[in-house]
Amino acid sequence: MAERAQAYAPSRLLSTPKHFAYLKIADGCDNRCSYCMIPDIRGGFHSRRESDIMAEARSLANAGVKELILVAQDTTLHGTDIYGRPALARLLRRLGDIDGIRWLRLMYTHPAHLTEDVIDELATNPKLCRYVDLPMQHISDRLLSR
Repeated sequence: MAERAQAYAPSRLLSTPKHFAYLKIADGCDNRCSYCMIPDIRGGFHSRRESDIMAEARSLANAGVKELILVAQDTTLHGTDIYGRPALARLLRRLGDIDGIRWLRLMYTHPAHLTEDVIDELATNPKLCRYVDLPMQHISDRLLSR
């Protein structure tokens, strides 16, 4: 099984069915929500460089992956630590340009960090699925501010 999975994406072990893959764009979190241990477990927020993400995405597309599911503890903050500003919309545009990729899914967003350019990308990028994954605890201002 491991050999079969490795053949689909030589740069990494693909443990999903061959038509989709999770693509980590960042790790850790600086939000420090009262209910969450992620900053203590994963550390502070740090984005992956766009060039590294794009290289992995192209490799996955070349291996037959059709859908990329973008993940991080807070995908909406991608780029803020590296580029000094959110860079998620640009990343989504560039990922949408990869031949062979048909769908992009954006997981684990934070309502306070969802920017107008990402909303515009949701409206205009034909490969970006039209929903926002928002963890339920994020709907409570009281809980978030604690």
